[in-house]
Amino acid sequence: MTDPTSTASPPDDHAGTADAPKRPRRPRRVARIFGWIGVGVVGTIALFFLARNLVLESVLGSELTRLTGGEVILQGVSFEGLAKVRIDAIEIDAPGWSGPSANVLKISDIEATLDPFAIFGSGPSLSSLVADTVRLRIAERYDDPTEINLMSLKPKESDADDSSEDRVASLPFGSIQIRDLEIETGTADGDDFQRNRLSRFQATIDPVPDDPSIHAFFLASIDDDIDEIDLAKGTWNASTGRLELRIDDVDLERGTNLALPSAARSIVEAMQISGSVRTAMIEWTPGKTPQAELSIDDLSLIPPRLADLDNAWVSYEGGRIIGPLEHLPRINLQHGTIKMDGDVLEVRGDGGSFSTVAEDVLAPDVELDATLRVRLSDSPESTRDLATWGESLLSSAPFEATVRVVRFDLPDDERGQAIELPRLVGETLEVLRAESWEIVATARATRGSLYGVQDPPDDTIDVRASLEIRRGRGVR
Repeated sequence: MTDPTSTASPPDDHAGTADAPKRPRRPRRVARIFGWIGVGVVGTIALFFLARNLVLESVLGSELTRLTGGEVILQGVSFEGLAKVRIDAIEIDAPGWSGPSANVLKISDIEATLDPFAIFGSGPSLSSLVADTVRLRIAERYDDPTEINLMSLKPKESDADDSSEDRVASLPFGSIQIRDLEIETGTADGDDFQRNRLSRFQATIDPVPDDPSIHAFFLASIDDDIDEIDLAKGTWNASTGRLELRIDDVDLERGTNLALPSAARSIVEAMQISGSVRTAMIEWTPGKTPQAELSIDDLSLIPPRLADLDNAWVSYEGGRIIGPLEHLPRINLQHGTIKMDGDVLEVRGDGGSFSTVAEDVLAPDVELDATLRVRLSDSPESTRDLATWGESLLSSAPFEATVRVVRFDLPDDERGQAIELPRLVGETLEVLRAESWEIVATARATRGSLYGVQDPPDDTIDVRASLEIRRGRGVR
């Protein structure tokens, strides 16, 4: 039986709450996580701003060392704002050289626009750069003029297998302006440097739209002693360092000073080469030998006097040699080139003729092609006088000389007059007692080897010739 006084108790809303799991307070935890992330980001940015000068200096120094293989010195690297960078100086020294000759490149007072956050990605990106002064010093060894300080600069070997795209992306450049570009050439003798020439330009360099690794540049001469402004143009490959420079319509002295080493210029001086440079091309890739070629209109030269071919030219009259020439005739070529490939200098031309300084002697009426190649690596030590050095070099250096006579006439109405001839031709005509003629001939003289080292060296000059006489008069 039920107790009439008992009543049902209402359910306790708090019953069992002590054993129920608590829900996490997610908003506070998420806020705390984002707070720590924010602190980390702010700290990273603050750390970057505190250390960004050191970071930029380290990255730029590493990249320039990788690209050049030289010793890189940076001075005064600092940010001015978020993207503006100022650098007091960048210097690059060539390994294996000492004194001023080692200091190949110095760039002073640089202002650049940089993407600073690219440092944490592929590397610094320079959208523009302005340099107040850039000095490029090109030095040759006194005892070996074919060794140039620029040749000691080359990309690190570990990058040889890198793709072009990877190498360019590490240090992309935008527009570059140089207010004063000084190209200094000279001779190194130990720690001493003797300047031979200083040329000054203003320069602009811009990336080619179709290929950001290629930069086109223009140079305008600002030399005080140049009345007419010279223009030079070319390309620079930021991935390989390859440089191509072209100069149009300059005088021969200026063209050879810019394009040729002093040993090659001594040959030009000794042979009294003259003419108008139509185009001068210079090509250089870091780690390789520079190459240069000058296209010349109205190239004129005096053949070198060679000890073993003394009295190589004679005066010929009436079917006989009457004596050696006191002055060598001048060879005039309508079109010619002077080319420097490695340590070999080549002088070549066609459409040639002779001229003489003697009043009573005829210059032969000829049409000829001529080529002279000289190896400069075995050259004697240089002297201050280029012509003297060139004559000494021509007397001992390995060479090849070829003259091809396309047409050589002595008409009947000039019979009995003295004419200048190569001795080899004169001796052949003397045997035949020829008094007038048409000749087609080829002569070749060599000494030593242009492309190898002979041990012991062969100083003998070997001369060979072929001669064809047509319509000869007086021939017996």
